[in-house]
Amino acid sequence: MNILTDSLDQIKEASTAEPVLEVIRHRWSPRGLSGEPLPMNVIRAIVEAGRWAPSAFNEQPWRVMVGIKPDTTWQGIADTLDPFNQVWATVAPVLMLVSGKKFYSHNHTPNRHYAYDTGQMVAYMSLEARSHNVFCHQMAGFDPVKAAETFGISTEEYDPLVVVAFAYRGTTDHLNDNLRQRESAPRTRKEASEIAFQNTFGEGLGW
Repeated sequence: MNILTDSLDQIKEASTAEPVLEVIRHRWSPRGLSGEPLPMNVIRAIVEAGRWAPSAFNEQPWRVMVGIKPDTTWQGIADTLDPFNQVWATVAPVLMLVSGKKFYSHNHTPNRHYAYDTGQMVAYMSLEARSHNVFCHQMAGFDPVKAAETFGISTEEYDPLVVVAFAYRGTTDHLNDNLRQRESAPRTRKEASEIAFQNTFGEGLGW
């Protein structure tokens, strides 16, 4: 793994309470993206990493539409984005639409874990991308109904959950002042005591 760093990467590096993997410390979600094409071997590696995510009953409920600019899949995904996201996300050379299968294949009963498992798959892709110095930005701001219509996705069986942009980092020239300031602000997270408990729910860790 070879993660390139500069002053902004150092600002964005996670200040962790305990040592964690480098690829996790350096993962963040810029909007200042580059239109430089991604090598096909990198795109394949990102998808492959997602393929190996865990899931309940090994169902692997995720389904991914992969758009590589300027193909019709990329354009179809781009057209589903909210106007706010279109301003910056359409710079990205790769857009993926990720959907989750709602029912188990072996008995067609509802799979209440499909969104959780699909989220793990995207997390795997995001970390693999970062190991190639590629950034990803996940977006809830898209039209799932239009996405389903565009790609012939049965919403009875599948749930379009998220659009993900993959790109090298680029300039912030196309961002407004507010987004430009957020782009260079240090990352923050809740303390572990706010999210992890012992004994009773809400009771902080004893260490």
